[in-house]
Amino acid sequence: RGFSTAWIALGLAHNGKGHVYTVDSNGYDDVGPQLWTRIGARDRVIQYIGNSWDAPFPGPIDILWLDADHSGQAIIREFCHFRDRLNPRGALVCFHDTFLDSRMPPGIQVIQDLATPACYPVRSRIALRNMRGFDMLQLLPAVPCTNPDPRPDAESLPQLQALALGLTQK
Repeated sequence: RGFSTAWIALGLAHNGKGHVYTVDSNGYDDVGPQLWTRIGARDRVIQYIGNSWDAPFPGPIDILWLDADHSGQAIIREFCHFRDRLNPRGALVCFHDTFLDSRMPPGIQVIQDLATPACYPVRSRIALRNMRGFDMLQLLPAVPCTNPDPRPDAESLPQLQALALGLTQK
């Protein structure tokens, strides 16, 4: 409903630069835009209502905040979809509500394993186990790849999803 976006947008407004691009499957009766206006950060938010696959996000992405479908399979798909738009100088990949859905942490581990071969070394992983949970991967600047195309192809993505599903069933 826009609460996580509000916190990020408020920081950007205080900083005086930057924008947060948000994707929501529906408008939630304009709760988000009303909140962003009330806190004085509406001009920092660019909202897209629809499917994240169709969102016109420019790159590079400094912070990728995954907070929609909390399954391990969904966050792997989203990471693979946006990975090519991550800032090559380094980025944060954040996952929200990780404590609420036990399927997420194994998916995050798969993403951490995917990030390094994808030429984004993981510097650290932070996991906060508060009321809802928040995990973050800090990716270092991209390094030259030995593999010319490190992205998973259409054939390997189902295998990665099956791996995430297998991890969640243990």
